[in-house]
Amino acid sequence: MKIMPKHFDIGPLIDQKSTPMPRNFTSFMLLDYLGNMGNQMIIDLFKNFNAKINNLKDQSNENVCYAHKITSDMYFIDWTKSTVSQIDCQYRALHEIVY
Repeated sequence: MKIMPKHFDIGPLIDQKSTPMPRNFTSFMLLDYLGNMGNQMIIDLFKNFNAKINNLKDQSNENVCYAHKITSDMYFIDWTKSTVSQIDCQYRALHEIVY
């Protein structure tokens, strides 16, 4: 991928992996999990650089989503409208992040 001013994650991919989302992970647990996966991908890239650089893949527009910047409003829990599952997800996503 290329990084350009005001444009991130554009251009072809050198490598890509898919992984299931572990249940009940917190944001920091997910960060550690994906960080370890990324570390292994970088090591693999160095070991197989020529093969990977000559086999770039275009990014797909399928399943693209936008991650909004975390704001203090996201910490609000509407106890009257939220389900237990929604509150649990919100808590696991945000409780370790200091805003």
